[in-house]
Amino acid sequence: MNERIKQLAEQAGYTDAYYESDDGPFVPAEFDKEKFAELIVRQCGYYADVFESLGCPVDMDPTETKPSDYIKKHFGVEE
Repeated sequence: MNERIKQLAEQAGYTDAYYESDDGPFVPAEFDKEKFAELIVRQCGYYADVFESLGCPVDMDPTETKPSDYIKKHFGVEE
C-alpha cells in the first residue's frame, strides 16, 4: 500500500494487526470507509486549491502542469 494512502487509512481506523479468538484470527472492524474517502477527497481538494492559487507547486516537475498529475503523483498512483 502506498505510504500516503496507508497514513490516511490509519487515520480512518485501519490496522493490519489481528487478534486471536476462540473462532480464530480476525481483524477489528474499526475501519471507517466513509472517513477514509473523505480524507482522500480533502487531500485532492487541497492540492487542487494549491495548484489554482500558486500554479505548479515547487516540488513538482514543471512539465506536469495539471492538478490531476500532481494528485496522482502525491498518492503514488500510476497510469
